[in-house]
Amino acid sequence: MKERENKAYKLIRFGLVVSLFVGLPVLNHESTCRVFTAFFGGGIDPATGEAANSKYPYDVIAVPGAGYDKDEHGNYILSADEEGRLNSAAKLYVDGYAPFIILLDGGAAQINGAGTRYLQRTVEQMSDGKNKLPASSVFTDDSQSDINTATNMQVLQTFMLERGLKKAVLTTDKFHSIRVELLARNYNINSDIVTVEDQFPGITNKLDDDPIIILKEEGESGFTVYDPGALASIGAKSLYNEITGK
Repeated sequence: MKERENKAYKLIRFGLVVSLFVGLPVLNHESTCRVFTAFFGGGIDPATGEAANSKYPYDVIAVPGAGYDKDEHGNYILSADEEGRLNSAAKLYVDGYAPFIILLDGGAAQINGAGTRYLQRTVEQMSDGKNKLPASSVFTDDSQSDINTATNMQVLQTFMLERGLKKAVLTTDKFHSIRVELLARNYNINSDIVTVEDQFPGITNKLDDDPIIILKEEGESGFTVYDPGALASIGAKSLYNEITGK
């Protein structure tokens, strides 16, 4: 009798494990379909409809954060990857994609408006002085709770909903683009993506071919079949920041 109960218990436990690993992707079927499409070279749902401001193809240019560095004096400065994404955003602005830019990088990278000033200088340089980027056209997220790509998308979703914006164009590096697209869609953001490499042919990011980075990006992208909003990733990053004091 006891042996029969043990077998039944094992069978139930096995069924629960199978349900967890098979059932969740089925329940999250939209996210699962996007992941499989992306992994097999297909495009992720393109943006639809017109922008709220019909004068532009998009309402806002969104730049996911790429972190920050420190100079020899210990001051926070924009990282090389962040500058690359800002260059791409500046070009999109000069080319008339949208009237606003939002920098999705909570915390130190935006201290003293470094990102805004960099964008303003770059827009002026790219347009030979013909275009100016008003500070009022750049929105920065200074929240310490905006800590990774998933929280970037949460901030962008709220930003667009509060302002009645309908369409965004995101710009990031090639290695990061699939995860950004997946999370944007999972947060119901009507968007397209333009990579830094698309904007500047011939310029490459060493991380695009880094096997560890590729494995990380593919792993986190794939896990969205179980966790479409990447809430586990947010929790893990929050814990890491708390432990390390970041």
